[in-house]
Amino acid sequence: MVVTLLATLVVLCTTGTTMTTDAFWGVQWVDELHQTASDFSVILVGLHVAGVILESFEWVIFTSPFRRTPTRFRRPMSGQRNRLAEVPLYTGRS
Repeated sequence: MVVTLLATLVVLCTTGTTMTTDAFWGVQWVDELHQTASDFSVILVGLHVAGVILESFEWVIFTSPFRRTPTRFRRPMSGQRNRLAEVPLYTGRS
């Protein structure tokens, strides 16, 4: 996602700069490429923000202290050890 956003930013900067030169002033394909890259970057930014919000809610749901069955106290599946129960809690003392 970040690489695509950066590539789109490079295209936007390049086409924006070339539209101000004498060689490409008023050239239709440069303007259309710039508009397309602009629209694509807005869509990518929206998707990126939506993904960040979704991941933050997922983090809250799976690490909430008010969960009904905390991960630490779940029973292990058959044939598995409960490795989380073997890890001591941090008490703040050295």
